[in-house]
Amino acid sequence: MNAIAKAEPTVIQAPQAERIRASSPVLRGQYPKSHEEAEHAKRLIDQFDTKADQRWIAQRAVKFLAGHYFVAEMAEPVAEQIGRDWTMELSGLPDWAIEAAFSWWISRHNPKRAKKPLPGDISERAHIEAAMISTGRKQVEFFERYGNNPPAFLK
Repeated sequence: MNAIAKAEPTVIQAPQAERIRASSPVLRGQYPKSHEEAEHAKRLIDQFDTKADQRWIAQRAVKFLAGHYFVAEMAEPVAEQIGRDWTMELSGLPDWAIEAAFSWWISRHNPKRAKKPLPGDISERAHIEAAMISTGRKQVEFFERYGNNPPAFLK
């Protein structure tokens, strides 16, 4: 675990990501009203679309499991393999989305919160959290194509 203990998340935190998403109509799936709004959304998307460090993913998963669920003492190779399993599933996702998924899992909003999650459980929720990236990117692409005259299906 020494190799994964030094990893740090990026500067965006899950609560900050949610506030920014809530304040950006484009990240919520609305067509940009102006070139400036589309450019602003593009900058936000670039900021949010950062992949989590693999060492951080492994560290975060092992700490989450050990901190919230009973885990018998485990040998370092076992902890490393658990970290690798989680890293394989969560690679490519932003760390803020992974954090949001972990937070959601243990929240009152998750009826399965008493159960220990598998990597796919957290991955599924992290993809939901990160969907604002593809949603916003699609709206910006539409704006670049149609500008201030979008087809009716985009209004």
